[in-house]
Amino acid sequence: MKDEEEKTRANAAGALGNFVRNSSKLCSSLISNIALQTLLEVVERDPGPGNSPKQIALFSIGNLCVYEECKIEFEKLNIRNRITKIKGSCNDRQIGKYADRVITKLNDK
Repeated sequence: MKDEEEKTRANAAGALGNFVRNSSKLCSSLISNIALQTLLEVVERDPGPGNSPKQIALFSIGNLCVYEECKIEFEKLNIRNRITKIKGSCNDRQIGKYADRVITKLNDK
């Protein structure tokens, strides 16, 4: 997630989201290995030059938010405020769309 190659960072972010596409089995491992925090940090601080890692990290966060265990952990990380700041500070439509998707999934019961 901290590789100098933008494409590598984007692929790593996507892989984390893919781990939970069909099952919650890996949620606790992802949480204990700080993957959720790392994804949020990519969205907040990825150096670019493009927005691909940020977009893919946000999409992966949305995948993780399907599971209660991950929702709880993200809430501990103050995700709502962080996502709101991200959305407000970026003019990328895709990031805005994925930010809204995350909030929607957090609100789903």
